[in-house]
Amino acid sequence: MPQADNELEIDIKSEQNKDVKQDTDLLKSSNLHFTMRLRLVNERPFFGPGAAQLLSLIDKTNSVHLACLQMGISYSKGWKILRVMEEQTGKALTFRKQGGKNGGEAQLTQDGHELLDTFSAFEEKCTAFVQKEFDNAFSKWI
Repeated sequence: MPQADNELEIDIKSEQNKDVKQDTDLLKSSNLHFTMRLRLVNERPFFGPGAAQLLSLIDKTNSVHLACLQMGISYSKGWKILRVMEEQTGKALTFRKQGGKNGGEAQLTQDGHELLDTFSAFEEKCTAFVQKEFDNAFSKWI
């Protein structure tokens, strides 16, 4: 009888190990990845993916209004984001001409272009570094 208990115990452990291996196999076949959100902070957070997207769309559309529409944010929220960026950097990031008969327009200043380009390059480098570290740290899981 003691031998039967040992066999039962071995069978249970064997089944538990199979479950762990199956769980690990499931994790390996999953899409395990990381996400990262980079933000610039001065006195408060002021520049991240959303602000970068807003500047990029202003650059493409020459319009704060169209940029906000494409982002799905209100025009007033877009202006608030722009004001906070400019307050925190102490620089004009956009040049805006008020609307009239033909509507207004907005363009990025040189500082606006530099901030957007520098942030994008920095974000790429950070992502590449973190991806390498992630791959090393989680190699048995991916």
